[in-house]
Amino acid sequence: YLHKAWRYVWLSGGLGAAVAALILMLWPYLLNILNNQPDSSVESFLLWTIQGFAWGFVALWVVVYRLRENVKNLKAELTESQQREADLANQAERSKLVFQGNNDGIWDWNVLTDEVYFSSHWKSMLGFENDEIFNDLQEWSQRVHPDDLDRVIGEVQNHFDQKTPFYVSEHRVQCKDGTYKWILARGRAIRNEAGQV
Repeated sequence: YLHKAWRYVWLSGGLGAAVAALILMLWPYLLNILNNQPDSSVESFLLWTIQGFAWGFVALWVVVYRLRENVKNLKAELTESQQREADLANQAERSKLVFQGNNDGIWDWNVLTDEVYFSSHWKSMLGFENDEIFNDLQEWSQRVHPDDLDRVIGEVQNHFDQKTPFYVSEHRVQCKDGTYKWILARGRAIRNEAGQV
């Protein structure tokens, strides 16, 4: 019986361990009663109580040990999470500096939602303020020169069909003043494990 109770204390934590500690403290006395061997002598009662307290102390030590281990693990996880956040912030800052330094307009198209991120520099290259173009695919497609649109869509589709390793297209895009500007657009699709965009 003691082996099973000890194992329960070892495997459990918190309230379960506290209950198991109480059972272990009283177990010798309860075992005598359950076996129909009540012993009413003061010495015997004291002996059983001391043994019960000894087991209770061991159980309490296990609970404290497990709590300390849990706290140690939580601290390690927190430190790791904070390091990941710092790494991501540094990576974002480096990416921002690269984008600003290369003087290119950046776009990022979510094919599932047709939402497109256009960098402020991409917008300014066409003469627009940052709030004049929304994050929508039509903002781009309605500005592509009508004579270029079918070819550009075909180039996008070829890349989606994995006929080209990258999307590369030279085409005209309408500026805010109504004129057209030749641009070189490049991109690469992100695919899932099945190879779908």
